[in-house]
Amino acid sequence: MKSLNKISPVWLFCYSVLTVSTTLADVLENPQPGSAQSGISLISGWVCNASHVYVVIDGSQTYTMAYGTERTDTLSVCGDTNNGFGFLFNYNKLGDGQHTLQALADGVEFGQATFTVTTLGQEYLEGASRTFELPDFPNPGTTLTLTWQEHLQNFTIAGKKSSGAVLASGSWSGENVCFNVSPDGSKLTKEGSLCTGIGNPPGTTINQGSNPASAVVHYADGSSTYSLTDIPIVNNTFDDGNFVKGIFTSSTTASGTGRIYKSDNVINWNARKSEEIKPTSGKWFGRTSVGGTVCFYVSSDGSKLIKPPVIDVQNNCFCSFTHGVSPGKPLCPSGDELQIVNNFFWGLFVVTGKFDSNRNALGTTRDFNGNPVLWTANPNY
Repeated sequence: MKSLNKISPVWLFCYSVLTVSTTLADVLENPQPGSAQSGISLISGWVCNASHVYVVIDGSQTYTMAYGTERTDTLSVCGDTNNGFGFLFNYNKLGDGQHTLQALADGVEFGQATFTVTTLGQEYLEGASRTFELPDFPNPGTTLTLTWQEHLQNFTIAGKKSSGAVLASGSWSGENVCFNVSPDGSKLTKEGSLCTGIGNPPGTTINQGSNPASAVVHYADGSSTYSLTDIPIVNNTFDDGNFVKGIFTSSTTASGTGRIYKSDNVINWNARKSEEIKPTSGKWFGRTSVGGTVCFYVSSDGSKLIKPPVIDVQNNCFCSFTHGVSPGKPLCPSGDELQIVNNFFWGLFVVTGKFDSNRNALGTTRDFNGNPVLWTANPNY
């Protein structure tokens, strides 16, 4: 047992006056505030200097902690390592509902947690047995086997197997990203990809940025970085070692970061392989947040934006997406077409867009100074 008699009278005075944990880095680790508790588990934490550590639950139940166990992670804070405390406790004894625990060292509170207990209707369930599988946890493709442990009054992990996430193949997209998953889910690949650095359908121009890319990240300034080589998917994650990395959080969702070319600046992205929306074909017309106009045409199969079949000077419809900043001065993206990938489309330095239904689209475009401008549009008849 550790004692306060190894510290100075001055420090003892400060400790007795201050009744919060700011003078000493004492910590109640379990239970955590707002947590859910059930069965038999450990009340634990650490205290640098004390004679007695105990907890009070709901203001009436007092339990003395075993104190002085080895905690090497407290050496830098406490100057020694025998600072751990713990107590094995059956939370079922408290009954269902919300409860509050106070942790005290020599009568001074240093931690508090309010938590919620859920029981199986009794303090100690006997004779029960159950084993089941929990799929896709903690990652897609990983299945845990959980089994009931009577002595813990809880389920524990009895086994784990990994089959790899069954990822939706094909081109995925989000606000800032586009990438293509191979049919076997083993890599990001440019083979069959609808993603390009510029945003045009693959092969529509001689610019390298229009070639199929395995992954593309689009940035707020209208630029993009992209990879034309395969990127392996390992344990549901991918990293090209240069500008993009991500993790598949399910078979149809992913998140990650992108790094701007020759820069340390990064952006966060989210993507999903969602159900395709087939936008209404023909002319779409809309307005910007600064009073300008937007105009574009959707192909008959709903797969891309195309150059207007007839130039509409009055509405500034000149190209696959036209932002009419002022009469006679439309802004157009590169190329005559823009591919729609999972309901998103991009045009380098000019436009990003998303169809959220077959009759509504929204996004951002840019004025002559490169500043982003919001827009919305609908089919125009």
